[in-house]
Amino acid sequence: MYCAKCGTYMPDDSKYCPSCGEPVANMVKPEYPTLEMPMKWHKFLCYFALWLNALVNVSNASQAFTGQLSEGLEWVPGMRLLAIFLGIFSIVFALFCVHTALGLIGYRKEAPKNLLRLYMMAFSVDLLSNIVLMALLLNVGVGEEDVAYIVSQTIGATIGNLAMYFINKVYYGKRMHMFVN
Repeated sequence: MYCAKCGTYMPDDSKYCPSCGEPVANMVKPEYPTLEMPMKWHKFLCYFALWLNALVNVSNASQAFTGQLSEGLEWVPGMRLLAIFLGIFSIVFALFCVHTALGLIGYRKEAPKNLLRLYMMAFSVDLLSNIVLMALLLNVGVGEEDVAYIVSQTIGATIGNLAMYFINKVYYGKRMHMFVN
């Protein structure tokens, strides 16, 4: 069980909180509905999808730092800087995926919100990098059709992240009572 005053874990047979000294008798145990809800999506996210996402982002960071991400576009001024930015973001994103997965596995109170932050962060960076990429390409005289084609290759991920945000907002909104640690 957890202390209602400070949130510290304590054995179920405790009389006092080992951290703040609050007597267990003074604690009001919150009543949570015992509503059984399917958790297959939750398990898929925290045991597979977020870990795979972390690995893919580590790979993306490696490609960004070695120049493979901007291969064929090295001649575009600013492209290397964009690739480095995306590499740094990919590392941060991979770490946040692991943190979020571990939080979801442990039913941490902040984990569903972190998942939503993760998707919003990915959406924002995808959108920003697409805008910068379009500006860089248009600035060097690449035709609008070519720019539209290149951006169309990445816009699906941007839309996908936004869709995942709303899907998970609904899914975890119905299950927030389960995340209390």
